[in-house]
Parts: sequence; C-alpha cells; structure tokens
Amino acid sequence: MGHRMSVARSALRVLDPLVGRPLILWARVRSRGVVLLYHRVSAEPAPDYPPLDPSVFREHLELLGGVFDVLPLSEFVDRLSSGRSLRGCCALTFDDGYDDFITDALPILTDRGLPVTHFLVADSVLTGRPPWNARLSRLLRLDPAGRNDRASRLIARFSGMRWADRDAALREWEQRIGDVGDRPPKMISRSSVGELVAAGVEIGSHTLSHCFLTQASAAEAERELAGSRKVLEDLTGTAIRFASYPQGLYDSSVEDMARRAGYRAAFAVRQRSAGRGTDLFAIPRFDVTDRPAWMLRMELSGVIPWLRSLRAP
Repeated sequence: MGHRMSVARSALRVLDPLVGRPLILWARVRSRGVVLLYHRVSAEPAPDYPPLDPSVFREHLELLGGVFDVLPLSEFVDRLSSGRSLRGCCALTFDDGYDDFITDALPILTDRGLPVTHFLVADSVLTGRPPWNARLSRLLRLDPAGRNDRASRLIARFSGMRWADRDAALREWEQRIGDVGDRPPKMISRSSVGELVAAGVEIGSHTLSHCFLTQASAAEAERELAGSRKVLEDLTGTAIRFASYPQGLYDSSVEDMARRAGYRAAFAVRQRSAGRGTDLFAIPRFDVTDRPAWMLRMELSGVIPWLRSLRAP
C-alpha cells in the first residue's frame, strides 16, 4: 500500500508542471471558494502528528496569494449565506490549538497580512493537555503493550466514552508510563488566547474535548458544542460564531446541535470547494496539513479531486 502511494505521488509530481500549474488558474475563475485546514506548522519533528515545515507553509501562502483573495472566515461565510459569488476566494483555518501556531505559523501569516481562524479545543486551553486522540497516539507509541491490533479497538472504545471517564483513563495510563523524556506537545494556553485575539486571529470552537460527536451520546455531544462556546467566549471576550467538527465527523443530528448551540456556521473536512447550495453547517474544508506546495496546487486545480472521484463507488 505504501509503495503504491509513493508511486502515485511521484506520478502526480511529474504531472504538476503539465497539468497543475495551468489548471490552478481555473480555480481563480470558478464560482466556488475554498477553505483550507491546517493543524501544525513547525520545523521540530513530531512523531505522533508530523507538522508542516514553515518553509513549506510559506510556499503554500505564496501559491494562494498568487491565485486567491484570502478572506476572513466571517466574510467567506457572509458571502456563502447571502448567495454572493465566492469566485477566487479562499479562507485559512487551523484546528486543535497547538502552541507552534503562535511561534511558527502566526508570524508568517502576520508578515503577509493574511486573516486566519483557529478552532480551539477548550479543555486543551484550560489544562495544557493535547486532544485525547493525540494523547492516545503518544501512549500507544510509548507503551509496547498498546500497539498493533489494540490501536483501532482502543480508539473506538475511547471515542465513545464520556469526557470525564476518557480523561481519567488517559491520565492513569500517562502516570503509569511516567516521565520517559518524551513530553507531549505544548498547547495554546489560556494566557495566550488574548494574544491571539489581539493579533486579529478569529477564534472558533473545536468542542470541549475534541469529542467525536457522532460517536457520543446526544447529551454529551450537546454539552461539548454548547460548553466549548461558553468557555471560549469567557476567555476571549468575543462572540464564538463558528465550530469545526473533530475528525470531520458529523451528521444531521450534530448539525442541529450546532445550530441550537448558537453557532452561525460549522465546518467539516471534505476535499472540495464551497459555493451556492453548500450547507452552512457542513462547509467543506481541504485538509492540506501534510501537503507539499505542488500537491496543494494539484488539489486546488481539481486534478486530485477528479482522480478521487474515479475511485469512488
């Protein structure tokens, strides 16, 4: 599988100058806009969630600046909700709230004067702990007894737990492993949230605990969406208008919960553009966290989405 993927990427890279570069200009004239999703930008290695190198992030922004008008997310949603054209429009978002956003991504965005929205996990802001699935990935890597076939079963089991029970189980496991010189990544803290707001970063909600909303009880999912909005509004002193669904997991019930929680729009993870007819509570985003610049171009030019459609049933 890995070999086939490597061959496919090599073939796409060869095609990029012939296909991607000309067709990316088509993205400028289409009547649809794109929302991009990032997670981490850092030059430091991260075994559990490899970040995008800052030099590659700069290449991304150079590419985008040459093709799109990069809008604040609120303006993007305004245009979408009013039926106005999104031709040549793009918005930038980050999920999860890793601190390297402040040290490595934000200076690059600020230098270029580009707006960005960061969807924060409220519990991570309050406690400094990474999202639960990142903590689990780290524990599975450090604990030989937790590897291989247990991983998928553990993820399924933990994702269905109540927040308090899941956190307690993870903390017990972390204490059992102890300090092995492998520290979890630093998260954006409550004291840094004001710094983000002052820098013009719009804050959105990524739930209380990075809950997989479709796998939680209705009461738990409601609490995750409504509770995170309240926590983040208290911390920022601003209205939290947008939510993003962890892992991109949502259904019609989750959409209704987001509406009832008072959000204006919510964002999924689907490699496609947005335009007339897009559901405001299922706005798609391109996850480009691990994409080199040439692959970003092939995504946005429509080549990779077209190839994906050929494989779809």
